[in-house]
Amino acid sequence: MDNLERIRVGFRAAGFSLADSVGEPYNLSDVLKRKMVILVFVPGAEWQYLRPFLKKWEEVSHQIEKQTSALLIISSERSIRTHHLKKELDLRFPILWDESSKTAELYGVLSQNSMVTYPAIFLVDEEGIIRYKEVFVDLERIPVLDRFLLCLKG
Repeated sequence: MDNLERIRVGFRAAGFSLADSVGEPYNLSDVLKRKMVILVFVPGAEWQYLRPFLKKWEEVSHQIEKQTSALLIISSERSIRTHHLKKELDLRFPILWDESSKTAELYGVLSQNSMVTYPAIFLVDEEGIIRYKEVFVDLERIPVLDRFLLCLKG
């Protein structure tokens, strides 16, 4: 049984400290001192929609920056692979390495059956409270960002 309801809107976000694809550390509490944070969990490189999903985030990253939000992508994929992917797609946001999927498990987006991270979006305000959550359990479809972008504007 998956724990998709482990963390809900209105809950305090679980703290974490992860390194990006070049080893730079990111601590959620440090980033929250400066701005809201958008956490995006993604499955590993074997997920057929990883590249198009990341490209969509790159397309809207300018809008996110206008909203004074930080975008952090969290993946269980090895950092060397995410480093190459980041360069290949020319992404300007960090991809953090959740080496043992502990952060995905903390946020309830790790499938307990297959141990695959579900794509998911969390918006965390400066106080550390989750204001938006969407988990995409159908790995056979590319997640749509429309609902989240409307929330971000509103």
